[in-house]
Amino acid sequence: EDNMNAILDTRKIEVQEQEAMEQAKALIVLDNPSYIEASNFLIGLKGLQREINETFDPIIKKAHEAHKEANAQKNRHMEPIKSAEELVKGKIIIFQLAEETKRLYAEKQAQEAARKAEEDRRLSEAIEASKNGQAAQAEAILNEPMQAPVVIVPSSVPKISGISKYKFWMHKVVNESAVPRKFLAVDNVKLRAYASAMKEQSNIPGVEFSFEWRVRNG
Repeated sequence: EDNMNAILDTRKIEVQEQEAMEQAKALIVLDNPSYIEASNFLIGLKGLQREINETFDPIIKKAHEAHKEANAQKNRHMEPIKSAEELVKGKIIIFQLAEETKRLYAEKQAQEAARKAEEDRRLSEAIEASKNGQAAQAEAILNEPMQAPVVIVPSSVPKISGISKYKFWMHKVVNESAVPRKFLAVDNVKLRAYASAMKEQSNIPGVEFSFEWRVRNG
């Protein structure tokens, strides 16, 4: 029944809004009588606006309450899942970082062993050349640029489809006065409130204040 009444009220409002728009377009304010007519028309629009509010506000309120309750129930079920997700993500990232630390250490050790093996090889070749009376060649061998092979130790962490780690960059303002202007936002809400309060006395560097006449009906 409420829905049927809302439909009937809506149809009535649709007729009224069409008539209101047609009358608004037709109105010409040139003299006192037409000014009075336009003013009374504006006051009448307030009544139509009130009727629209009375028709739709209860529907909106019920829909909002239903939406709010649905979200509340959803969040009650979702929060434990999200908490479990974050808990396991924390454990996974700790494991990944620990394994990466081990991998880097093993890689450093292997690289050092490769460098030592290359040094031993060069020293052995230089000694052999020196024994054969090739002093210049022995010196050249020792002066060669080090070219130890690059050692890459693969990660031991299993690759799981859908699971990966990434760098999540964050910020912390430590000196607000040093932050470049392009990263600062003007508070337009506060500026508008200031202009409404100070009116002609408004004065802020870098801001131009002005006004325009508007009509208030009701």
